[in-house]
Amino acid sequence: MYLEHVTRADFTDLYRLCIQPRIYRYLFDGAPPDWSYVSERIEMALAGASRPGFGFWLLRHPGFPLAGAVDLADGENPCSRTLTWLLHPGSGGGASRFEWPGPPF
Repeated sequence: MYLEHVTRADFTDLYRLCIQPRIYRYLFDGAPPDWSYVSERIEMALAGASRPGFGFWLLRHPGFPLAGAVDLADGENPCSRTLTWLLHPGSGGGASRFEWPGPPF
């Protein structure tokens, strides 16, 4: 297994992963995400790819086109961060999102 940065060419595999019931019920309020949400997340990741410590990586495995993904992005509030991970159901399945407020100032 290995991690690689997401690209636009990964859209179809990532979207197929996000519409798995074990994924969307945790990350997308119980309903599969619209394709535009996945596309926007990829574009945001590509736009911020030069920022140290941030990014969207795909977990590759010979047995699955896409075994999982990890996304570290800005949170909803200034200085907050969001960590999202998801695993293909065939490799255990599951997903979670964590947001932390960042350092107190």
